[in-house]
Amino acid sequence: MTSETMTHEEFQAKMNEEIKYAGYKRGDLQSAFNRVVNKENWKMAIDAVIPESELDVTHRAIEFFTGSEMTCSYFGDGNFRVKAEGYYSCVGA
Repeated sequence: MTSETMTHEEFQAKMNEEIKYAGYKRGDLQSAFNRVVNKENWKMAIDAVIPESELDVTHRAIEFFTGSEMTCSYFGDGNFRVKAEGYYSCVGA
């Protein structure tokens, strides 16, 4: 039996391909989450504007990373304002 040692970056790349949630790869969820996350603290509430084409993956990303529910409202020009309570609120912190 052989043991393979991976760097942190290699491990992250492997997990981004292998872990899936709601039909999306973890890497795709991470990319969507990075577009809406509070840049100062990812565990805080989310309030961002995104194009309609990103609604589903963003919804799933917010669920995956924070456990909170996303709400959205039409913002104009094919964009939607998305909000979520964030991780802290979801876990009662």
